[in-house]
Amino acid sequence: MSTPELLELILVDVPMLDLLLCAPLVCKTWQATTKTPTIQRLLFFLPDPTIPASERILNPLLEAKFPPFFTPDPYGHGGNWCRVAYRHIRSMAWSKKVKAFKYAEASWRRMLTTQPPTQRMLVKEGTYQLHNNRERRAFLHAQHTPPLFATMGFLYDVVVPRLDTGSSLLIRWYNDDGSNFVDRRGLESGRADKNTSPEVDVTLDFNCSYMPYRAGRVPRQFYSDAGEEREIEFGEWEAKQ
Repeated sequence: MSTPELLELILVDVPMLDLLLCAPLVCKTWQATTKTPTIQRLLFFLPDPTIPASERILNPLLEAKFPPFFTPDPYGHGGNWCRVAYRHIRSMAWSKKVKAFKYAEASWRRMLTTQPPTQRMLVKEGTYQLHNNRERRAFLHAQHTPPLFATMGFLYDVVVPRLDTGSSLLIRWYNDDGSNFVDRRGLESGRADKNTSPEVDVTLDFNCSYMPYRAGRVPRQFYSDAGEEREIEFGEWEAKQ
């Protein structure tokens, strides 16, 4: 067995954060080894074809650093949905290491949110006012692998500007068979939900407050320097009961 192959076997067992930040700094050989397909899959930079879509897993590093996007709310919606509002964004690790998260080349932006990558995303926008509840939808389907919307950078760029307009967000992650899979904690605590969506891998459900002036604003320090306006083609607004 050659030295690079042996080193790769060693690095496979290194904690993800150390593998991402520390291993490349040891020497050029270590840096080169972290660029191999095997290690890039472990870091969620490349799709992992060995994981079946029925056993999709969340990116553990993103779970730890962006918990509102991946941690189910145990008190609402059957324990299956993750709730994101401006106050949750302010409570993330980002608030203590602004430069590390904010700068344009931050690695989290390129990371896949799941393995294997999500292939189908449903985005819903709803406005709820007295006697005037409306909703519109957009379905995003992968045109290539991995799709751009499978990255944390895309997800963050879609979510944060909408929170600034007074919206709150519910996120639900699905297995390929439509079952909820948030993580092992979610599978153990989440109750059965008849409204599963086998046609999609993740649902983003934005709810716009009818009193947006009461909603908090997301400070500019929580906007990524590489953030982009993500255009989503929605269908027509429809009345919702």
